[in-house]
Amino acid sequence: MLVPLLVVLYYPDKETIFRLLEIQKNSYLHVYDNTPTKNNEYSEIFLNYNKSGKNDGITGAILWMIKQSKLSKINNFIFFDQDTYLEKRIYNLIKNKVDFLTNDINIIHFTSKKNNKLNYRFVINSGSIFNINFLIRNIEILNDYFVDAVDLALCAASHNEGCAVQLHVIEGIDHVCGQGYEEWSILFSKQKIKTYKKERRCEFYSAHFKLLRSLIRINQFVDSALIIKFIIGFYLQQFKADFFIKFGQKL
Repeated sequence: MLVPLLVVLYYPDKETIFRLLEIQKNSYLHVYDNTPTKNNEYSEIFLNYNKSGKNDGITGAILWMIKQSKLSKINNFIFFDQDTYLEKRIYNLIKNKVDFLTNDINIIHFTSKKNNKLNYRFVINSGSIFNINFLIRNIEILNDYFVDAVDLALCAASHNEGCAVQLHVIEGIDHVCGQGYEEWSILFSKQKIKTYKKERRCEFYSAHFKLLRSLIRINQFVDSALIIKFIIGFYLQQFKADFFIKFGQKL
C-alpha cells in the first residue's frame, strides 16, 4: 500500500534532495518547500511539489496536505521535516505500520529510543503518522499555530478526544542529526548545545504559553503541567547554551 508521505523542506542540501528522489520511486511523495525564495528549482523533479515563496511553517504544509487528501481520498499520511534523517529503508518500515491507526489512535510516532511505554503523552511531529480526519476535527490548531508547540497542541487534542498517542521503535531513525547541535567545552565538560536567537525564543515562549492557557481553560491539568515542564526545560537549555558560548570553546 502506498501511504502518502509529506516532507517539509527549508533550504535543503543536495543530499536531502537525492534521498527524496530515491524515496519517490516507490512512494506517494508530497514535498512542501518552505524556503523563502521565488526559485522553484525542484518543481520539475518532484511529482507533488508546492512552494509559495515564503515560510508557511509546519501548519501551512499540513493544511496543504489536507487539501490534497480531499482530492486523492487520503485517510492518513506520514510526516517528516528536515530535522529528521529520512531514507528509503525507514520509509518502508513506517508505511507498514499505518494499519495500527485505529479509531482510538490519532497519531503514531517513530523513534529509535527503546521505550517500555506503547502509549505516550507527547511526541514531535516529524516521524509521525497522522489521521486526516483527526486533523480536520482540530483544524483550529493548524490555523492558530505556526511551528512552535504544534506537536504538543495536536497531542493534547488527541488526549482531549480520549485517543492514545502511540510510540513505535524503528532502529536507525535519527531525529537529532538535522537539529544543528554544536559541541562546546568548558574545562573538562563537553556539551552538545543548540542556541536560538532572541526572536525565536520569543516565538517559542509565546506559542507555548498560548497552548498552556488553552489547556487550563479546558481543565487538562496533566498536559498543562507537562507544558510548564517543557517551558522550564527550554529556558534552562538556552541558559546553558549561552553560558557555554560566552565562557567555553567550540570544538
